[in-house]
Amino acid sequence: MDVSNAFLHRELGEEIYMSLPQGYTPHECVILPPNYVCRLCKSLYGLEQASRQWYNHILSMLLGANYVESSADTTLFVRVIVVSFVVVLVNVDDIMIASNIDEAVESLKRLLRLKFQIKDLVPTPFVLGLEIALVHPLECMCVRGSTH
Repeated sequence: MDVSNAFLHRELGEEIYMSLPQGYTPHECVILPPNYVCRLCKSLYGLEQASRQWYNHILSMLLGANYVESSADTTLFVRVIVVSFVVVLVNVDDIMIASNIDEAVESLKRLLRLKFQIKDLVPTPFVLGLEIALVHPLECMCVRGSTH
């Protein structure tokens, strides 16, 4: 899944100012002094703090939904309920979900849609340079490290 405009969902925790973008023209009634700057209210792509703000936002949402952050990888989250498990991998603004119960995946997608505009991408055989193949009759997954 892809989160649209992921970095724009979070308020900034500190004051950051920037020059007006090249080509910006204010309303005709507004006269701005030379070298005018504006204060950012939200994170922007390319801003040093943007990735951290986004990560903190998705982290608090997943922890609030009883997911546990992996001690081995801070982008990996797990939730176990009786006989079902859900594994969530967050890579920048892409989210991969795996579970042994389809309804658990759909439940998480519904939760994400309440907070974010997401695109549910077709299952892909390639993730972070790994080729993943599901073998349905055997109900197993094969992972190959080289996709070249």
